[in-house]
Amino acid sequence: VEEVEQIADSVCRYPVGPAGKNSVLPPTRSRWDKSNVLTAFAPEDISTLLARPVQPIPYVAHGYLAEGRFTIVAGPPKIGKTTLTYECITSVALGRPWLGRGIRQANVLILALEEHEHDVTRRLREADNGTLSGNVKVFTGRLGFNEETIEQIVRFIKNEAIGLVVVDTLHAWWSLDDENSAGAVIRAGNLLLDAVRRTSAAWLCVVHARKSGGVNGEEIRGSNALVGLADIALSLKRTEGSHTQRSLEASSRFSDTPTKLIIDFGPNGYKLLGAPDQVFAQGKAQKVLQALEEDKGKTLQELVGATGFTKQDISRAIKRLGNQVTCEGKGVKGDPRKYRTNSIRPASPPKSGCSDESNPEGDIRSVQAPVPLDESNSTTLPVEDV
Repeated sequence: VEEVEQIADSVCRYPVGPAGKNSVLPPTRSRWDKSNVLTAFAPEDISTLLARPVQPIPYVAHGYLAEGRFTIVAGPPKIGKTTLTYECITSVALGRPWLGRGIRQANVLILALEEHEHDVTRRLREADNGTLSGNVKVFTGRLGFNEETIEQIVRFIKNEAIGLVVVDTLHAWWSLDDENSAGAVIRAGNLLLDAVRRTSAAWLCVVHARKSGGVNGEEIRGSNALVGLADIALSLKRTEGSHTQRSLEASSRFSDTPTKLIIDFGPNGYKLLGAPDQVFAQGKAQKVLQALEEDKGKTLQELVGATGFTKQDISRAIKRLGNQVTCEGKGVKGDPRKYRTNSIRPASPPKSGCSDESNPEGDIRSVQAPVPLDESNSTTLPVEDV
């Protein structure tokens, strides 16, 4: 075995033949990498595996980013995916909730490979109030996608205790000649996944979406093999009837990842609205409230005419509105039950007694509470501190 290793080590000092069209390997190697040599083949019995205690997933952002895992976020140009990504960076660096998800504070490494340095600096300046320094490292410009460079990045992550790595964008980094080739994507993806698994950092890679769109990850540009490699694939999409609302859809290996959330962009950045059915129900409640404002009262039938909703929809909306709505009348002939707005609207309204519905949907504000986390837990690469 030793003699074979010496021969292989000698052979690897010489340049290899021309790299293939989609090759992601460097043209030469200085020595034989023995790290992938299998020293022992010893499968374990299933009883041994099942006897081990179940370990909680070590999340950095609950349901979305996990240690040693690979997440991609896609979206068409100018939809706001980079803005959303930088809000995530700030939240992780400062340890504050993001989209209602619990966050474990961690140092962040940004590989800004597509945006101009000026734009990257502007984004960070807008987010920074003197609190990001020391927690965020930034690399801008061109970066080779090969084993040597990736090894430098892995060492940097370990040396600087990086908990989140953001790649913007993955397409700009690995620059595949044919990103629709499953073979090319798998070769490049396996090289990246090996680095991800060797770190204790969560990796978030920004990717582009197809112009034709799609569902269940099919809207992500390039071969579907990329979605298969990712542990979590996120897609940011526009919603009908709103210029500021976005739908964040997910395909994930983990049950903790929300399938779909509606978020809204405002002066203070993205705000979580909730799951689509909750947002829809809240929208109905607001329309009922608008129909009641500046009015002495409306019956259930009058509200049906004013809103176009069913009586059941109206009843659920009134239940959701709580003490923002009061009712008068006994609901009998000559004294019909009427609903009107209450002049006093508490911040957290109790359930209204005006509705006949006994099982209203949960209040949207309950979705916005941060999800708690399960706690566990020298390079030449020119990286700058924020």
